[in-house]
Amino acid sequence: MADLGIEKDTKTAAEKPRREIDDLVDAIAQSAFCQRKQLSVCPFGYRNLKGQVVHTVHWVTKDGEKKVCTKTVAWIRDYCKRNGVI
Repeated sequence: MADLGIEKDTKTAAEKPRREIDDLVDAIAQSAFCQRKQLSVCPFGYRNLKGQVVHTVHWVTKDGEKKVCTKTVAWIRDYCKRNGVI
């Protein structure tokens, strides 16, 4: 491949910068507030029909009911700021 001139620089996971969602997921996992609510966020997002990238959010209500919804990174960031996670 080297003699064809099409060699490609591929970055390993250690060389790539951390994404904002990864930092938020780690902060949520370590937060006592989020642990009480049993809140978790999936770091893998997908595009919804509106074209937004959304991530799945899971939590358990006071009644013990499991809830799931999808939220954007901006909403997750604002939620973390409002509740003192970050």
